[in-house]
Amino acid sequence: MEPANQEPFVLRTETLGALPIVNHFLDRIGLDAIIDRFLPANDARLRLDPAVVIGVLVRNLTIDHQPIYALAEWAAGFDPALFGLTATDVDALNDDRTGRMLDRLFDTDRASLITHTVLSAVREFDINMDQLHNDSTTVTFSGGYHQATGAVRGDKPTPAITYGHNKDHRPDLKQLLCVLTVSADGAVPVAFRVEDGNTADDPTHIPTWDELVVLVGRPDFLYVADSKLCNRPAMDHINSHGGRFVTILPRTRKEDRQFRDRIATIAVEWTEAHHRPANRIGEPDQTFHTTPNPTGPSVDGYRIIWVRSSTKTDRDAESRRARIAQGIAAIDDLNQKLVSPKTRMKTLVAVQTAADAALKDLRFPTEPSGHSPVTNPIDAGSFLATYFIDAASVANHFAWASEEVHKLYAAGRGFEERTHAHTVLYTMRAAHHRDVAPIPAHLALDHPYAGLASIHVDRADGVSTTDLDAWLDGDGRDVVLGGGSPVDQVLSWRPIIPDREGPMDLGSGPGGKDRSLLLCFLDQQVEEAWDHLVAFSEAIEAAGIARVALTAPFTPAIPGTDTYCDQLF
Repeated sequence: MEPANQEPFVLRTETLGALPIVNHFLDRIGLDAIIDRFLPANDARLRLDPAVVIGVLVRNLTIDHQPIYALAEWAAGFDPALFGLTATDVDALNDDRTGRMLDRLFDTDRASLITHTVLSAVREFDINMDQLHNDSTTVTFSGGYHQATGAVRGDKPTPAITYGHNKDHRPDLKQLLCVLTVSADGAVPVAFRVEDGNTADDPTHIPTWDELVVLVGRPDFLYVADSKLCNRPAMDHINSHGGRFVTILPRTRKEDRQFRDRIATIAVEWTEAHHRPANRIGEPDQTFHTTPNPTGPSVDGYRIIWVRSSTKTDRDAESRRARIAQGIAAIDDLNQKLVSPKTRMKTLVAVQTAADAALKDLRFPTEPSGHSPVTNPIDAGSFLATYFIDAASVANHFAWASEEVHKLYAAGRGFEERTHAHTVLYTMRAAHHRDVAPIPAHLALDHPYAGLASIHVDRADGVSTTDLDAWLDGDGRDVVLGGGSPVDQVLSWRPIIPDREGPMDLGSGPGGKDRSLLLCFLDQQVEEAWDHLVAFSEAIEAAGIARVALTAPFTPAIPGTDTYCDQLF
């Protein structure tokens, strides 16, 4: 008996993974049919249907998020039938073909495609659309993107990749603004669009809400968004068209300060509104209490409800305890230096200035690395030396000083023991005063102010120093210089970019062309005024005027004296 001929055995492994589950839900939505409707295979030269290629890309993004150039390699690991392909079709999924299909997707009626997809999902899964949540964020790009200028393509505008208020704290990189709305029921995305990178959040709400009204088919859903919605045009638009909204009152609004001042002296009756179990074993339950605004509606005419969270209360208390402990440790350390026979702090002025080191913990914002664009690390620099030069004397001053300082260091007569954290020359742009009869700006360093705060900002794309000063005189005035403000005057400056390097290391440079400095002279101690300065810094960013690079407090010594200068270290 002859043995039967045996063919070589070939073992092929194919992945299933989550793809059958993803296909199940996409089939229920009918996504492939919707894409095919808007991207028909209307060209006989096409090897693969556009809808099939986009369908593979959707599944890739859902499961694995592989780059386009690796799409064929990724798909080859699966049974091609799961994508509606044959084995030979998979090899055709190159990045060039995928790119052309994405071009077709861009040129089609994408708004209607998204609307059909969302409505299909809403019907199939019975998604409740009574409450919708909106937010926006930036997507940062590395590179020039010189062609992404917002030019029109096929009668459709394109978003411009450009500089703006970067939420990744990278003002040196370009970006796009992405606006997303999800349902409260399951956090299902229901609307999405991309805006120019320099688009502020505030004006996006009106077109977003109008789009949602068309999608939902009625205006009475509850629209929930962050504090950027709290602007009169957006709220009035929603209200006048029969809509409802919930937003957060910004810390910069005067209603916020009024309520904080009130609860400091008058007891408020809180009512428990919601209670839910703790997220983790061993943690306390979360309780939310509310109280209506005691002075009535906002200046815009809308109801204000104050909310107190037990979790935030505990977190704030812990943060205060940590700051107090840190301050006590700094004071104890200072006391040890004072009693030491080797102490170099012999005068009251030097002691007051050294004690100010404990204020470094208030500086913000801090990059993940612990640095800031102005001081590296953020707690670098213990003493602030500020001097004014009369404009009429600037040319003569620097004609002499810039040469002399190089001569001194060349002769070994420089003060090498001093470490500069940030030494930069600035030109004053404007003075903004709180009082009708103010302290003149040129006397600010002679007046016995209780404190000083320096706020370094990087202006948003297209915002000039004139625009910044106009905002400080306009919308920003109530925030920083309004009634009861501890800030007496704000001096606005722009850095001078040096044309030659100094003979010593001067710390961080002047920043880019969009850097500005705001010096805030305070009537109150820095600790007492800090919440106000935090709110002012937040208002600058909320207005889209600039990003705060550093806000730092300083306690003054005795102006006009130099008796302790040899004791500084």
